[in-house]
Amino acid sequence: MIDALETIPLDDVQLPGVNRPRLARYLELPSVAQIDPVTDAEVRKLDDRRDELLSIWQRAVVAPVDRAVGTSIELAGEFPPIDSTDAYVRQLVEREVDALVVAAFTIGGRVDEFIKAHLSREEVYEAYVLKQWAATMTEQARVELTRDVQGWVERRGRSLLPYDGPGYDGWPLTALRPLLELGYRASGDGRPRPIRATDCGVLLPTNSMLLVFGVTPQCSVDARDDERLAQCHRCAMRNCRYRTAPTVEVGV
Repeated sequence: MIDALETIPLDDVQLPGVNRPRLARYLELPSVAQIDPVTDAEVRKLDDRRDELLSIWQRAVVAPVDRAVGTSIELAGEFPPIDSTDAYVRQLVEREVDALVVAAFTIGGRVDEFIKAHLSREEVYEAYVLKQWAATMTEQARVELTRDVQGWVERRGRSLLPYDGPGYDGWPLTALRPLLELGYRASGDGRPRPIRATDCGVLLPTNSMLLVFGVTPQCSVDARDDERLAQCHRCAMRNCRYRTAPTVEVGV
């Protein structure tokens, strides 16, 4: 039983070189074999500069759920209700979810600075490759964070639902700020806040994510292992270049 707001310990992230198959998709190529020699050389340079380009920060907290009704999730303690969707709240009730994990991370703002510098010199190609490389690295960081959270939850005899959150499946982006605040308040260390949400519902730096996971005492969850690491099985956008799972045909 999770009784109070708690920070989940996370391992330090040491990302290897970029995941080439995923990068090929981000570059809108059919396979790794289609990466040309010039782009390959540029990617290798970026991999060699990982320590210079990446400044990874991450945090995950678990908060008990008091009640989920309508489109609102009420957390235990003195936190305002979180706006969600009917569908997600129904899922929480059906799965007997009694806690939420809120995880936020960023690979830092250095990539944004380097992209701006490339564009200021009209180096469009270098800026494009760096942008897609950074997007791939962000996904790799997400996978590592998810595995840490999943391990923490399973060691407590519980199950983790696939990630969700503001911007997914109709979740209002207005929920970004209170969820970020939840993570920052849990730490109580008064340090600078490396991620912020704009009035338009955009996270800055660019390569940042905020994820919400339901925690359930149910011993099994109807989700394949890969679905815990990808949203694509629930996305209707067929031709998205970032797709990581096949589109499922649904009969009418």
